[in-house]
Amino acid sequence: MDTGNQPPEEQPGAGQPPAPTEPPAYTPPPQPYTPPPMQPATVPGQPVGAAEITSNDRLWSALSYLLTPIVPVIVLVMEDVKNRTFPRYHAIQGLGFAALIVIYEIVAGIVFTACSAVTLGLAACVLWILFFLPVIPAIIYTVQAYQGQYIVIPWLTNFMIQQGWLQKP
Repeated sequence: MDTGNQPPEEQPGAGQPPAPTEPPAYTPPPQPYTPPPMQPATVPGQPVGAAEITSNDRLWSALSYLLTPIVPVIVLVMEDVKNRTFPRYHAIQGLGFAALIVIYEIVAGIVFTACSAVTLGLAACVLWILFFLPVIPAIIYTVQAYQGQYIVIPWLTNFMIQQGWLQKP
């Protein structure tokens, strides 16, 4: 039977609704995206096979400068963190940085008092900023530690290495 030559109204099934089809099979919704596991950062120039620096290590190291001396003490007490090279280095150096800040604040207090006394209090209007200056290097060291860098604080790092308190990375 040739249906190709018949007019459309004479073709079989013409004018009738299409035959019902079965509904498509159920397909489950796509799974939510799960990112690949995060690879730990390594320090440039670090020998192959050396301990890897995780994001947790970088966070504890950064906080060792920003919230010194509280966080360095916590890092040195925590079992899972204190044996890792990167956070231990920054925690010990953070404690040294805290000691340096205390010494600086004592000297700044003496300078502030002497200059305020000589100028009858006029210098106090300007010299109060001396007490907030250690915040600047603390923020810089915090950012560098979070980027996975070993920080060298002028004079302090070499002194701590010579005393045996800190080991070179």
